[in-house]
Amino acid sequence: MADNIKVQEQRHLNSVIKKIKVSETDLEKKIKSTKKDVKGIYANFNNDVRLKTSTYSGMMETAMSIRQQQQMLSERENRQEHAARELGTLNKLEKNPYFARIDFREGTEDHDETIYIGMASYTDKPDHYLIYDWRAPISSIYYNGGIGNVTYQTPDGDQTVDVKLKRQFQIEDAKIKTVFDTEEVVGDQMLLDALGGHSDTKMKSIVTTIQKEQNQIIRDTHSELLFVQGAAGSGKTAAVLQRVAYLLYQYRGNLNSGQIILFSPNQLFNDYVNQVLPELGEQNMVQMTFYQYSSHRLPSIQVETLSQRFDDQLAEKTQKLNEFKGGLTYFKAVSAYANHLNTEDMRFRNLMFNGKVLIPKEKIEEIYYQFNENYNLRNRLSATKEALLKILNRKIHVEMKKKWVEEAVQNLSREEIMQMHQEGQEEILNADKEFNFLARRIVIKAFRRVQRQIVRNHFLSINNQFVHMLRSIPQILNLQKHELDGETWKQDIDATVGRLKQGRLSLADATAIFICMI
Repeated sequence: MADNIKVQEQRHLNSVIKKIKVSETDLEKKIKSTKKDVKGIYANFNNDVRLKTSTYSGMMETAMSIRQQQQMLSERENRQEHAARELGTLNKLEKNPYFARIDFREGTEDHDETIYIGMASYTDKPDHYLIYDWRAPISSIYYNGGIGNVTYQTPDGDQTVDVKLKRQFQIEDAKIKTVFDTEEVVGDQMLLDALGGHSDTKMKSIVTTIQKEQNQIIRDTHSELLFVQGAAGSGKTAAVLQRVAYLLYQYRGNLNSGQIILFSPNQLFNDYVNQVLPELGEQNMVQMTFYQYSSHRLPSIQVETLSQRFDDQLAEKTQKLNEFKGGLTYFKAVSAYANHLNTEDMRFRNLMFNGKVLIPKEKIEEIYYQFNENYNLRNRLSATKEALLKILNRKIHVEMKKKWVEEAVQNLSREEIMQMHQEGQEEILNADKEFNFLARRIVIKAFRRVQRQIVRNHFLSINNQFVHMLRSIPQILNLQKHELDGETWKQDIDATVGRLKQGRLSLADATAIFICMI
């Protein structure tokens, strides 16, 4: 009986792999054709650049033609990139298409439905799934229960099905090594094989043995903050990384791997886990230690290293201060101070342009505090940035009339004018509009530094804010309860001010300054 099942399943596997190979061939042809199109567009692009550049109207016509070809080129390159990603996924599926089969019946249906679950979805025609991605809602049936009634979440709400068969496979190089039916969430045999596998210096992306509790962690989309606790080796890290893969799948188009940060204890850990997401068909998220993150967020400041932080030679008072600053009480005090900034004491600085004040700090303060009390610190800062960018945009028209802009337009080379037309989108009809177009592009370029300052919160006086926060701590909490006296705290503030003037910051102060920076 078991041999017959294996033969039948191998026959089905061969059929799926055959279709995957056909899809691979189609994609290879598509990629080859797209590459040819891209090469042709580049050739036409170079020809058009050499055409019609002797007259002003000819330059404008050429610029419009170039813009159209740039759009075509971008579309073809995106198509090629998408096809290449699809081909990479199919190459992986060809050797090991799936690891589970489930037969189930929905509601009042009079027949069973069969699905196969793998590392990625595969269809041989629209909406005809031969393989379901392990992250798809319906794949939860595999992880959430055994035989019988199993409930899983769908976009339309909870759905209950009657599971009739739960079959698991171990496939290597397109051959079924073992096949077994189980009544458990994940069969004991598969767990034992996974646990008995050879250890490696790289973490593996094992999704075949996800337990029910891990699946709940992975698919949780309701909790704003999710803590995962467990003993060493209980699968915490695996569940978190699989959760990242699930979120990237669930919110594809709105979330990408570059928007996710994994804080690691050290670089060795980064190296250990850096293959998990690529094995799951996703690009790696940003991985860094807290020290690396601090150095990135504070590029002009030299942040204390971990080895310096835990130096045994540090004075007893310094060690006690570091322990206090790393504790929950201090974190709550800094958070309370940050909330206080919703009503007063926020420090600002002028936004400058060409050595002159463009937007004074008094105006920025007025904007910041004009929003109602329902705004929290993050929302208030976001709204302030939006208001400042609008002010900057209005100042573009005023700046366009300045003498330096007129001179800059007159001094533009032919190549610079063409470049501006390539970047812009307006259709130029006469000389006045042409001048305004060029003047606007010049001012926008000149204002980019100010725009970056606004976007990066550089209108805040972070160092002054941080020092003010330190001086406010004794009014927020009782230092003596933490075996610290006022004089010790004052000395630490003086030392911190000295370090900031030298462009240095202790690691213990990094978290607090980030809260002030938002």
